[in-house]
Amino acid sequence: MDRPHDTAAGFSSLFHVYLGVAVAVVVLVFGAVGVAVVRFRRREGLEPSQRDSAPVAEGVYLAILAIVALGLIAATFRTEGGEDGLAARPGLEISVTAYQWSWRFAYPAAGVVVDGGAVAAARHRNPTLVVPAGTVIQFSLRSRDVLHSFFVPDMRFKRYAFPDHTNVFDLEFAKSGRMSGACAQFCGWDHAEMRFDVLVLPPARFQAWLDARERA
Repeated sequence: MDRPHDTAAGFSSLFHVYLGVAVAVVVLVFGAVGVAVVRFRRREGLEPSQRDSAPVAEGVYLAILAIVALGLIAATFRTEGGEDGLAARPGLEISVTAYQWSWRFAYPAAGVVVDGGAVAAARHRNPTLVVPAGTVIQFSLRSRDVLHSFFVPDMRFKRYAFPDHTNVFDLEFAKSGRMSGACAQFCGWDHAEMRFDVLVLPPARFQAWLDARERA
């Protein structure tokens, strides 16, 4: 079973549900067309049926469509509900501030801040969001100026950053590695440069990194 805040696994499972339904529909539709073409082709001495409706078959068809639609809706709400739920005791809290045109990541408990700074700076580098693997992390997301969007494609996750509202959400990164993130909402001249990196470390290595930054 997928863990509720491992969004990559959760939405991947949901995608496979939709994909299975789509494949089944394609097979049934093309199969029905094939049967109709072969069985009901024009032949000498045969007249087409004058029947213009099939109430029982149509009723069964509509019932199947309703059941499939309700099943997809239920699966979607179940996945979304799990992703949107907040843990009572997250393992780590990170405050994210989006601004034109970079990111600021703060670890309040340790007093550590990672700030990308101005993109126009000669030595500008994408800021790195460093997180521990296998830990539920609670993020507080806000914008300093205009509307932005916190987007991590590998996690299949996106949330808006508002200037007048704090968006709170939980994420869990399943395994160590690197991934990229970006602002997915057009926010001005240097929107394309508003990127960040995500470094997922084993918990012990993350704590060592946090301790080193705290002492610096």
